[in-house]
Amino acid sequence: MERIPGDNLQSILNTLHLGICHALEILSQVASGLNYCHLRGVIHGDIKPQNILITLSHEKEGYLAKLCDFGSSSIGNENPSDCRGTIRYMAPEALRKAPLTPKADIFSFGVTMWQIENHKVPYEEIYGNDIIVYRVVREGLRPDTCQEIDSPKIPKILLDGDSLEIRSFRSQRSISPRETKSETTVNINAGNSAERGSRKPSRSLNALLKEARIENHEEITEMRKKIHWKNIFKPSKWPKNENYCNLFQSCWHEDPNLRPGASQLLNQLHKIIKNIQN
Repeated sequence: MERIPGDNLQSILNTLHLGICHALEILSQVASGLNYCHLRGVIHGDIKPQNILITLSHEKEGYLAKLCDFGSSSIGNENPSDCRGTIRYMAPEALRKAPLTPKADIFSFGVTMWQIENHKVPYEEIYGNDIIVYRVVREGLRPDTCQEIDSPKIPKILLDGDSLEIRSFRSQRSISPRETKSETTVNINAGNSAERGSRKPSRSLNALLKEARIENHEEITEMRKKIHWKNIFKPSKWPKNENYCNLFQSCWHEDPNLRPGASQLLNQLHKIIKNIQN
């Protein structure tokens, strides 16, 4: 698997507010990736800032966005017994456990667009996934129409939850922060407890990758260096852009057939970029 130096988009949004030009460039690249998947019948199933990796590039605006974590993906019109994803980004049909189409990814993409502009986690006013599920499905709730209700806000540190499995309409989930630590060594002798006494010492990750002939193992030292995103995404004002708002709202139609496709999204994003540049 490709090893990518960089950070996920959520961690970047936690530290700075992207300007509209950078946001549009990143979203265009994500839409391009989605279009590639959808043309091949693959539904990602969990589009959100955490699953968008941003890495440095010498060719495209200095950075490159890549989709990751296909653990919730499905092929075509599969109707899995359990729908998976992250509730705050999921389409109504996914929350109802209806057969999924690529348009479920488009809904999540729209939520991501809204989050980047507003610098807020979707439905942060609501505590409890069961309430979010009910209101999105039954009341047509969307991030931009979310009204604060008599419920305590979730601490922001707890809002970066993992994907979850929806086993019932009133899904239950304990939300906890997750830390991802880079491991410099791994144990290569997995096995049962009877084998533990004969295990060899763990070797460095560099040594293992070199042995496996992973071509870019030399980059690991570089990958551990912290990237100062503030130097790349320099602060800029976010002017009110009706085309941008109309685009993410079009992704939220109750009827999936009325949502744009990934190629249409890409074209519309390019038009907005062109209008801003002019």
